[in-house]
Amino acid sequence: AAVEVVQEKGTTLRARQRYWQLWPPRGWRRLIPKGMQIPPGNLDAVAALVILEDELGFTCLWESAPPTFRNEREP
Repeated sequence: AAVEVVQEKGTTLRARQRYWQLWPPRGWRRLIPKGMQIPPGNLDAVAALVILEDELGFTCLWESAPPTFRNEREP
C-alpha cells in the first residue's frame, strides 16, 4: 500500500475546536468561551481525526467518551 504524507500544520488548534464540538463543556464550564478552555488530556487522537476528516472530505462521528491517555511512566 502507498503511504501518503499529509500536512499537519495547525491540527492541534483545530483539534481543540473539534474536541469541544464532540464533547461540549457541561455545567458552569459552558459559560466560559471555548477558546479560553483547554481540553483535558492529550489531543493526539482528535488531531488524527481532524487529519482523517480532511483526507476523507467529510465529518466523522465519535460516539464514545473522550479519549483518555495515561503516561507510561505513571503507575
